[in-house]
Amino acid sequence: EKWEQWATGNTGLPLLDAAMKELISTGYCSNRVRQNAASVLTKDLQIDWRAGAEWFQFLLCDHCTAANWGNWLYFSGKGNDPKHRHFRTVSQALKYDK
Repeated sequence: EKWEQWATGNTGLPLLDAAMKELISTGYCSNRVRQNAASVLTKDLQIDWRAGAEWFQFLLCDHCTAANWGNWLYFSGKGNDPKHRHFRTVSQALKYDK
């Protein structure tokens, strides 16, 4: 259920929901919301980052394997970088969604 809500843009988080609906309808969303989507999926919902990477690979019209999978790995915290990246999606929306 959590996966389906996230993947279809029905989480109740306006920035994320708009991003996922844009991605589904156009094949595109900004890098900032891609990062937020990765954070919510992996940090808040505790779903494996590879599921998100595959979903984005399927939907993105500008898909680049190295960039997509590298970013998902990076933002999920599974790569070499020790920094914990957990976006606060509500405050991100207030700061960037103008």
